[in-house]
Amino acid sequence: MYLTQTEYTDITGDPTITNDKLEMASYLLDSRLGIYCGTDEFKLDIDALTPKQTFAVQHWVAYMAKNLKETGGSVKTDEEGISLGRFSVDRGGTEGNAELMPDSVKYYDQLLLDTGLINRRIRLKHDNFGI
Repeated sequence: MYLTQTEYTDITGDPTITNDKLEMASYLLDSRLGIYCGTDEFKLDIDALTPKQTFAVQHWVAYMAKNLKETGGSVKTDEEGISLGRFSVDRGGTEGNAELMPDSVKYYDQLLLDTGLINRRIRLKHDNFGI
């Protein structure tokens, strides 16, 4: 896990959290980072991160775990939009998966983007067609 119960309490001020919520939030972070190696191990080495990266990772996990605790294991988000026949309204202006994240995590998700931990580059594999 990327966070201990003590670190969670220091960040959120909430003294009660279970390890399963911290573990689930840590796996959700791995998923957000796009890291998957087919193992049950966590993908980041927290000791090898810069202080800014560590801050972003630990706060992201802490507030995601708090959200999971408060919602009983699901991620609480606002509705995406409403449609009434031909008339519809949505939350335009949201970027990527931001609308699928709890509001308490969005700021720290932006910090993860700024630190370079979330890789937005597209890797293309191609054959030079024998050239």
